[in-house]
Amino acid sequence: MSLTAAMHSAMSGLNAVTRATGLVAENIANAATPGYGRRTLALSAYGTGLSGVRVLSVVRHSDPALWTQRRVSDAQVAHAETRTAFYTRLTSQTGTPGDAFGLTARLADFEASLIEAASRPDQTDRLNNAVAQAAELADGLRNASEDIQTQRGLADQAIAGMVGELNAGLSRLQEINGQITGIMSGGGDATGLLDQRQQVIDNINRIVPVTVIARPHGQIALYSEGGAILLDETAVEIGFDATPLVSPGMSLDNGQLSGLTLHGRDIRTGSTNGALRGGALGAQFALRDEWSAEAQAGLDAIARDLIERFEDPAVDPTRGTGQPGLFTDAGSVLDPGAITGLANRIHVSATVDPAQGGASWHLRDGVGATEPGDPGDASLFNGYLQALNQPRAIPSDAFGTGTHSAATASAALISQFQGELAGAQDTQSYATATQSQLLQAELEQGVDTDAELQSLLVLEQNYAANAKVLQTIDNLLAELMRI
Repeated sequence: MSLTAAMHSAMSGLNAVTRATGLVAENIANAATPGYGRRTLALSAYGTGLSGVRVLSVVRHSDPALWTQRRVSDAQVAHAETRTAFYTRLTSQTGTPGDAFGLTARLADFEASLIEAASRPDQTDRLNNAVAQAAELADGLRNASEDIQTQRGLADQAIAGMVGELNAGLSRLQEINGQITGIMSGGGDATGLLDQRQQVIDNINRIVPVTVIARPHGQIALYSEGGAILLDETAVEIGFDATPLVSPGMSLDNGQLSGLTLHGRDIRTGSTNGALRGGALGAQFALRDEWSAEAQAGLDAIARDLIERFEDPAVDPTRGTGQPGLFTDAGSVLDPGAITGLANRIHVSATVDPAQGGASWHLRDGVGATEPGDPGDASLFNGYLQALNQPRAIPSDAFGTGTHSAATASAALISQFQGELAGAQDTQSYATATQSQLLQAELEQGVDTDAELQSLLVLEQNYAANAKVLQTIDNLLAELMRI
């Protein structure tokens, strides 16, 4: 080997060692950075006529299959967390069968107060207590229903925020795609941009589960699991109009709540057929339009059942035409055609409630009575108790085709909510465990700092060997110059 060839070989070796050392330092510095892919050098020998090593490119190591599985689990966790949070809050409002402040407990307290009043109908404090317990029961239904609407409003605002994030993320991906193509076309190293792109995709995927499709020149396309094209050369524009205040009667179907648009065209938002279903965004739509609607319908059915039981003419014969019973729809009689949101409007009749200017003796003598009757007459109380315990069909899908007393109806609804919460928690636990396993596997395939330090020792030896060759060549040339 000539001195020139030896020098070229050593210089190329030093260049490769320098590049590799920089990559090792970069790997170690980013060992805990999300989305970072470990870098190594792709090397080859020079062709005929030249000796040494040539740096071909920087290789970014990643496992596309593992990354895809982890993205799926990320979206599942985001969806499950939203569902669990909704039913956790709902059950905190409606309570459990043994909860002292739950609906079943409030109903039991109301029934107990009626029994107590029936034993001494002449005692005003007992009458007042029965009215107060009825008001507590109505308050419990209203509070739970109002909280559902609060959650719907928060979901609507969350959707607006997520749509903004999606549009910004997709626009950023389009920009990064162009930068990567430009760098790769010039033979440059685009691995840093690949890391950034993976982080942006991960953020988008949490909101909407996506499938990544490779395109020529280092670009990618993004499709949702529901089949919507989010990015293919250009990013789509997702549209949504937030609603300041959400009430029970407002829905996507009647046009009072906004859906999503892609480039101005309406798309489906349902949990089973939505174009952007499956992640945090799909969960917020499911909360606003599906889970909350089912819960509201259950509470409305309980409110309707209570009102109808006490509007029965056989329970209180003193009621006049168009006069509500003990429980009212915002002070009026029940309208069977306006049940949606009834739990928001249920109140105790002002006629019997001293807090609303009424008199509790009407509970004993009838809401239509014009003056107090026999203070020892407990017949209406017995009728109230019989009405509460009378098995009757409840016109709601939440209760099936069987019959229920007031107590078993409320217990059935609470049990249903508890079952939904348990199912949501199980789903979240499974999704979280899967996500943890995939994250661990991803970390294991990432940067191993011990291995990087070992590589650094080898690179140090390579550097010393190439430097020794150059030193030897320098000594030989100096010796030749002295001859």
